[in-house]
Amino acid sequence: CLEDLTSKEEYEELDIPVQPVNTKGTTSADIRYDDSTIDELMKKISFAPHIGKLDFLYRANKELLNQIKLKDAATYNSILTKFNSKRADITTQNEV
Repeated sequence: CLEDLTSKEEYEELDIPVQPVNTKGTTSADIRYDDSTIDELMKKISFAPHIGKLDFLYRANKELLNQIKLKDAATYNSILTKFNSKRADITTQNEV
């Protein structure tokens, strides 16, 4: 039972990753992504039914987006353009 676990070692024995409490100075360098990850995000953006879902997708993928921004500015800009154009589409649909 998880509430009975008290030490980092016990979590590690169960292969449960333990995040440090103080995240200052940690980086998102561990995030791995490939074309399929990016394609999946683009697909989710396309199917976002409203601005709330779009905002959620952006916040939920913030670390991934930061990693992409550092490694591949063109892909990051493409994703950002997709977010912005979908936002414009949703806003236009709501105005009509």
